[in-house]
Amino acid sequence: IVLFDLLVRQDAEQTRALHFSVVLQHLRRSLRCLAKEKGGHTEALIVLDHVDDAAKCANRKGAPRELHSMLAHLFAWCTKNCLDDSLADIAICSESQVTAWMLSHSCRVTECHDAQVFHAIVKKLLD
Repeated sequence: IVLFDLLVRQDAEQTRALHFSVVLQHLRRSLRCLAKEKGGHTEALIVLDHVDDAAKCANRKGAPRELHSMLAHLFAWCTKNCLDDSLADIAICSESQVTAWMLSHSCRVTECHDAQVFHAIVKKLLD
């Protein structure tokens, strides 16, 4: 997404959602090609890292509407392509509540094999 922002050289706030959509379209196309090449079964893994931080930013008062829209688009994309079409597995990584100066921290990883589990996590993040 940053590469698109740099190449187009327009206001990132206005174009980032479009670029994000294009990136997701290319990723879907790549996953479909891989599935066709492998006979329907891929070992692809989509890792959503720090998605809780993005959700916190989107839920703040005065946050750009585009950010919430982009997160909703990402979650819908994951539901369709990963859970409905089985093109990839999903892992959601969220940081535990630690300060940046701490040397060790833990990361909680949630594997989503079911649309209901994924939707419950997304609902919790966006509320």
